[in-house]
Amino acid sequence: MLSTIHLSDLQVLLREADVASRRYGSRLGISSQDRDDLRQDLLANLFARLPAFDPTRGSLGAFAATIFAHRAHRLGQVLARQRRLFGRIPLSLDDPAPGMPGLTCGDLIAEGNGDPATGTTELRVDLERVLAAMPAQARDIIDRLANHSSRQIRSDIQISHGGFYRQLSRIRRDLRMRGL
Repeated sequence: MLSTIHLSDLQVLLREADVASRRYGSRLGISSQDRDDLRQDLLANLFARLPAFDPTRGSLGAFAATIFAHRAHRLGQVLARQRRLFGRIPLSLDDPAPGMPGLTCGDLIAEGNGDPATGTTELRVDLERVLAAMPAQARDIIDRLANHSSRQIRSDIQISHGGFYRQLSRIRRDLRMRGL
């Protein structure tokens, strides 16, 4: 158990954190701007677990590498879950809105003033904007969903069962990405 960290030990830990953040950041598909956050997260987790370090069992660098690998694995699981929910890459409010030049994802978030009618109107306007950016086949499916069965829609637009449900999955993902 370490009670204090010497300067040489700190340099080892920082060097290991740099290597780990580059390695795991590229494996997880994290942008270079977010790798600094990953490095800080890895170091914070390491410092929390540092009292469990036993020098008789191995070097400080090996202990740090193990802690970093475990934390990166857990972060990778969280990131994979977020990507399944929100698309391939988590969106930032500052990212450009897909298919809508000049707008950011933050621009697509409705700013209601507490009036339910305003929120409904904003939702309708947002939905119309999103539908306008979707492919024609997706718009056709959405238009028919309210009044027709999936079997009838598939036969009308001549699409396979799997293709229809893949298209529905894409539609849901696009709506979620745009906050609807």
